[in-house]
Amino acid sequence: MPDEEATRVRIRDAALHELPSGADSEATLAAIATTAGVTPADVLDHFDSLAGVRRACDRHIVATIRDMKGGAIQSNSTSDPGFLTAAFAVAPPLVRYLAWAVATDGPEAAELFDELVGESVHLFALAEEHGLLTPSPDPAGRAAVVLAMQLGGIVLHRHLGRALGKDLLQPDGLMTLSLLSMDILTRGIFTPEAARDTANGLIEATSSAQTAPADGG
Repeated sequence: MPDEEATRVRIRDAALHELPSGADSEATLAAIATTAGVTPADVLDHFDSLAGVRRACDRHIVATIRDMKGGAIQSNSTSDPGFLTAAFAVAPPLVRYLAWAVATDGPEAAELFDELVGESVHLFALAEEHGLLTPSPDPAGRAAVVLAMQLGGIVLHRHLGRALGKDLLQPDGLMTLSLLSMDILTRGIFTPEAARDTANGLIEATSSAQTAPADGG
């Protein structure tokens, strides 16, 4: 029913705002209900438990990333100022929730991270098809490391924001972080020679470590 779905969306959106508050479960449930304009019993009727609300928020985050980034890649609008402005405008509450969700202990955070890695692998492959990314010999590994770098910035948003003089949970701060990330990913830090030599050294060291006998062997 339309009204029922609208209520579920209101509760989910309220949870995106209230769950990162860190309050105890009873207080968080009450806060979600108040923000959504329903009762705590209504929240439980729609999602069974607070864990159910969190699962709905996690699925929404993953779906939003998939739809927004995937659509931009397919329409060749990833660099369009209009798309970027709109994306950064809606991002803050999602980023705030994500910073909290992946930093918590437990299977929920692990499941969310694994889903995000899977989406990153898919989006990177799509971007390769559209000529936006170079191929990688280890697509899953690359996706996981890039995701961890991105999530690290928002999990540490208070410290990183202090260093940058920006609120990284606001559009302007997110744009600044993205610009700096793009500079690192495109221009790099090492000179080409240093990057080549270091990569070769790491490959050799990794090979040696894999073939070395175990202690006591």
